[in-house]
Amino acid sequence: MSEANPDALAAAYEECGRIVTREARNFAYAFRLLDRDRRRAIAAAYAFSRRLDDIADGSGSVERKREALAKARAEAAAALAGNGAALPTDPVLLALRDTAQRFGIPASYFDEHAAGVARDCDDDDYETFEDLYEYCYGVAGVVGLISVEIFGHEGGVHDREHAVALGLAMQLTNIIRDVGEDYARGRIYLPLEDRRRFGVVPEDLGRDEPTHAVKRLLAFETDRARRYYRKGLRLLPALARRPRACPAALAAIYSRLLDRIEESGFDVLRRRQSLPGSEKALLALRVLAGTWLA
Repeated sequence: MSEANPDALAAAYEECGRIVTREARNFAYAFRLLDRDRRRAIAAAYAFSRRLDDIADGSGSVERKREALAKARAEAAAALAGNGAALPTDPVLLALRDTAQRFGIPASYFDEHAAGVARDCDDDDYETFEDLYEYCYGVAGVVGLISVEIFGHEGGVHDREHAVALGLAMQLTNIIRDVGEDYARGRIYLPLEDRRRFGVVPEDLGRDEPTHAVKRLLAFETDRARRYYRKGLRLLPALARRPRACPAALAAIYSRLLDRIEESGFDVLRRRQSLPGSEKALLALRVLAGTWLA
């Protein structure tokens, strides 16, 4: 039973829903496939994650971003501290607290996520894929852990492992899609060991067209992402049919985006590859009809 006033809580969830509608161009199609309670919960988790991303990607000095992220992390920890803690007045945190309580989501997951996003304030290269994995786990893998508790699962020993893998696959897709944009902002997520392997130097990522070496590097990273998709899709049988449709639709949309990037010849340095809304909606319908992956 929630401690919050029902009207305040309903308004809080409505605000999270508005954030999803406004900001979550890929996620919104999948979220609509959930029942009301799960849809509200996933919207609350998304709204909190979006808040962190907006701070990390916003304007201002690195130090100010670090301070703002630390504040957001502390506020979330206070909001999720338990029944004895004061109810937050912030609508996103109020909905997040109710979601965590209803679905038994550990507060540590949200803290790990905030810590992962804070790594975007660092300017260090990722030397190895293991280093990049740690970052991806914080910003996306742990989101998979949060989401799978909302979806509900059989409790198999590998369910959470597969949820993390799906989150990583989607994050790797984002990294490949955003190579050019990230370079323009002074960020390179592709591991240094992989860039050395294919003879790619940072300046290659600032060109108008990808070199042969960049294409080979991105093809290598694409194959890696697809391996994580295959592992992540093993989660689906552990979920009930209705909530299963949401991660299935996300996987369908993001893996199709990865295909589109490859089909473009990895034209991602000066252009952001995306799927039209009609194609996302069609993929979601195919998931519902049970014809995706058929």
